[in-house]
Amino acid sequence: MRTWCITILLVLAAACQKQQPEKAKFRASCKPNNTLDGMECTVENVGKKRGRACVTSREQVPKSRPLIAQRICTKPLEPGESHSFKPKFDRVESLQPICSPDGQWICRDEIVETPEMLGENIPGEK
Repeated sequence: MRTWCITILLVLAAACQKQQPEKAKFRASCKPNNTLDGMECTVENVGKKRGRACVTSREQVPKSRPLIAQRICTKPLEPGESHSFKPKFDRVESLQPICSPDGQWICRDEIVETPEMLGENIPGEK
């Protein structure tokens, strides 16, 4: 009887997992460009469904307020596809004087959104 109950529970658990819809999942990262005057960001669809991500890059400046870039939304990305972009920071022509004054990068590169949030609040496709 006990084995029978365990088998039923395993079948129900498998059925519940299959009913969850597959969705797009994203991974994003940013790093300084080669000239240390801007950023290069990449977002990748690591999920199993086509989707679009929205990314906000942030540079944490030591002993100062963070610099937050304009939010960028990608075109719809297929699973495994990635998109690279250069974030734009308001009123900042170059990050070099702020983040690399002596040729060493001193800012901390961050993505504002968590991986779960990258695909949220995006209008559905028609």
